Formats: sequence, structure tokens, C-alpha cells
Amino acid sequence: MTPNDRACLRAWLEREFGLDADTLGPDAPDLALAARRAATGLDRDADYLRLWRRDPLERQAWLEQLLVGETWFFRERGAFGLLRQHAGALARTERPLRVLCLPCASGEEAWSIAITLRQAGLDADSARVVAMDASHAALDAARRGHYGLRALRGLDPRQWTEYLLPAAEGRFRVAESLRGMVDFVAGNALDAATLRQYAPFDLIFCRNMMIYMSVAGRVQLCRSLADCLAADGLLFLGHAETPPEPAAWVRHGDSGAFAWRKATTQPRSPDAARRNPGQPPVDPPPGFRSTPAGLHDTSPAPRIAPPNPPPPLLHTARSLANQGAYQDALRLLEQAVAQSPLDPDIHALLGILHDQQNQPERAALHFRRALYLAPGHTESLAHLALLQERRGQRAEAERLRQRLRQAVGP
Repeated sequence: MTPNDRACLRAWLEREFGLDADTLGPDAPDLALAARRAATGLDRDADYLRLWRRDPLERQAWLEQLLVGETWFFRERGAFGLLRQHAGALARTERPLRVLCLPCASGEEAWSIAITLRQAGLDADSARVVAMDASHAALDAARRGHYGLRALRGLDPRQWTEYLLPAAEGRFRVAESLRGMVDFVAGNALDAATLRQYAPFDLIFCRNMMIYMSVAGRVQLCRSLADCLAADGLLFLGHAETPPEPAAWVRHGDSGAFAWRKATTQPRSPDAARRNPGQPPVDPPPGFRSTPAGLHDTSPAPRIAPPNPPPPLLHTARSLANQGAYQDALRLLEQAVAQSPLDPDIHALLGILHDQQNQPERAALHFRRALYLAPGHTESLAHLALLQERRGQRAEAERLRQRLRQAVGP
């Protein structure tokens, strides 16, 4: 691929979606192009790029190849505690409570929001979740609502037996009582007109997206979200993210929730009048079993076997690495990552060891995977910044250091 072709792809990503290709990895566009070229049976990059330019469906397929939408249920649980605490206070008498989940990826976050709203006593008549994503493949998976236990990332599914039901081969599915609460829709986060179709929103979850966007893209997105957010609404961001125009926003709630409200509004008390005044206060943490009125079932509760904890391979691999037995440590880590593919610490140590073995591409790949799973993973931020500086990627190295400073705090 020529530098001009690469620049064209990068410009398209920023213009259409506000994405900064450097944050996805300097090789990510090339790797996505190679995968799609193979899938379409084309031999040359130039042939594929001609197809890409004339076919919007192929541009969509390349985008989906580029984006990795891996997530899990109740990711960063502090946000769901605040959601549950405030859902009743924000409930409306004139319309259902509206929640935006953007991007929703394969649906785990949207279903987690729906479960939390049910536990707060709301249902399909009193609350709606609009789950939006640019990936049609991710939306199809989200609508199916069938998942493996890795989507719980070690959480015990027996906490949510009303909502997560057993399916074949150790998998689980979301309950029908949730399906009427969530609308999965295709949309571009930068398309303000599409967002306005579903506004206003009382709560917006837009987590771990802005870290992949350009400065201009973050500003445009955050302004659109502010326009669509109710005056007393809350915006939830990822723990490594802050609004690009901080004067317009104020932190709200506990630090672990990473929630923001508009600076021009006053916080609303969770003890304010709720939609159903007779409903008892909702104090338990997210995941605590609570069956709202009308959802009691006399049949035995379905059970899903909890996942087995992975063996302590990471600890052993660290010890081996500290002794200089790098190849033995790498072999153990390959076993560990097969058992626990969503553990950022495993990916971080893999990155460190591949870097030590003079394999910068593989090192960067694992550091980026760790940061996708945990955007504030300080070890990965520090090592990837040093690695990219050595590779001459000074702008990206500085961005990573800025994220590191933000993650560490004052």
C-alpha cells in the first residue's frame, strides 16, 4: 500500500468517524486491508482499494475488520452502581427514561444497563435503552443475546438468574423480560441527526471510545452528546477519559463511576421523588439479587455453572521472567492467555517479554490489547510509550504519556 493510499484510509476514518488511526495501531489499517483483500480473493492492494472506493459495503466490511468490539457484562461496575442509584430519581412521568449506549459493540453493556434498570424497578414501559453501533456484525450478535462465560469475565452468573438464562454448551442467553427494553440500531457516533432522532437521553454511556478519536472528533462527539442529554442527565465515560471541553462538565458521584453532568445544572438527589413513590429505596450494589414487583417466578431458578478460576500461571511466569527464563515464561503466558484472554496483566507481560526479545510488533500488539481491555493500564501505557518512541512514533508516544499522566492522577 502506498503512502497516499494509507493517508486516504486514515483521512476517511477521521472524517467519517472521528477516529485517530494511530490509536488503533500504526499497522492496523494495513492488517485490516490484508484480511479483506484475502476475503475478497484479490491479489493486489491496488485492486482492493479500487473496490473499497466504489463499494460502500466493502468500506463497511473493512471498518468492521479494523475495529475490535470485545467487551463484557458489567465492565467497570461503579458506573452501574450509580445508574441503579439514580434510575428512580431520573425516571419521568411524561415519558420512559431513556438511556443511550454508544458504541454498544456486541451488546454486553446494553444488556447490563437493562438488568440494572430492572433491578431498580423499571421495565419496558418505564425505561428504554437505545444501543447504537457502526458495526452491523456486532449489532447482529447483540440482538441474538447469546454469550459464553468469558463475557462475564469471572463474575458469577448466579447473581443474575432472573436475567441470564442457561443455553446449550455452557453458554447463556438474556431473558425475554430484557428484550423489550433495548433497541439495537445502526448509527455513526458523529451523526448528530441520528442521535437527535432518539433524544433526549437521561443517561448516556459512551465509554472507552474517545480514547480512539482525534481531538476534533472528541469535541464534535461530546458536543452532540451534550445536545442530546437532558438537563439533569448523566454522561458516563471510560476511566481514562475526560470531556475534551472540561469547563462544560462537572464530575458527578463516586470517582469509580466516571460520571459527568453539565456544568450548568445542579446534581439531582437520588432520594428525589421516584416514578413509583411506593417503591423502597434501592441501595444494594449492582449484581445483588433483587426481583422487582411482578417478576416473581415460582419455578426453580435456572442455574449456570460459574467459570473455573484460571491457574496462577501469570505469577509463575513473572517469577520465571525475573530469573531470566524468558522462553519458559513466554510458553506459560501463551497457556495463560488461552485460558484468560481478557486479562490485561497477561497481555502486558507478554508485551514486555516480546519487547525484550526484540519483537516490537508483537509487543505493541499485546500492549494495545491490554489497553483495549483496561484503557488506564499504567504498565502498558508506560511500556508502549517507550516502545513507540524507539520506533520513531513520537506523537503517539506523547499521547500515551498524556494518558499515563491522566491515569496516575496528580
